Amino acid sequence: MTRDVRHRLFGPSRRGDPRQSARVSRLLKRLHVRGLIAKIPRSRRCRVTVLGHAVMSAAVRVREEHFLEAFMKQAA
Repeated sequence: MTRDVRHRLFGPSRRGDPRQSARVSRLLKRLHVRGLIAKIPRSRRCRVTVLGHAVMSAAVRVREEHFLEAFMKQAA
């Protein structure tokens, strides 16, 4: 599971950097503690919870709608 997430976040790498693996593990743990992801029983996989979908979709919406406006105001 960590390898798949690391590959998506940092791109393909020939050697597994222990720092990247540690970062991914901490990220997954934080998401799990906050209830945004849940472990699938008897597997090494996780799923996004209903709360996780709501929070992540709201974050994407805020980024798409408001980040560009704020960035353009700051740049001007």
